[in-house]
Amino acid sequence: MGDENKLKQALDNLLDNAKKATLNGGTVSVTMRRREQQVCVDVVDTGIGIPKAEIARIFGYYYRASNRTGGGSGIGLAITWRIVHRHRGEITVRSELGQGSTFTICLPRADYQPPAPTFWRRLAGWWAELTG
Repeated sequence: MGDENKLKQALDNLLDNAKKATLNGGTVSVTMRRREQQVCVDVVDTGIGIPKAEIARIFGYYYRASNRTGGGSGIGLAITWRIVHRHRGEITVRSELGQGSTFTICLPRADYQPPAPTFWRRLAGWWAELTG
């Protein structure tokens, strides 16, 4: 379970950025899928893309890509990253200049229960025996 309002804010941030980056005639799409113990949402646009050298910095506060279109304060992706990580999730991005971007948020499924801590201790012990 998660904070529905915060998760909506994260998705709204991604959709807003995708719309700003997509020129007339381009598309923005959203898909949802299950992946093992996660639910993932992809926000895909056919917009301007993000320079490869800048991808590692886009989740920082006040960072705006050098080829950005429109305004913005540069905090939307930082807020999105924080919301996703507070929900024990992950966010990734793939982008090609002139072809668009795909932002993926993956969150743990509500029905997934991670193994008990004793499992991890046993696994660590077995690993130590094997590699020791």
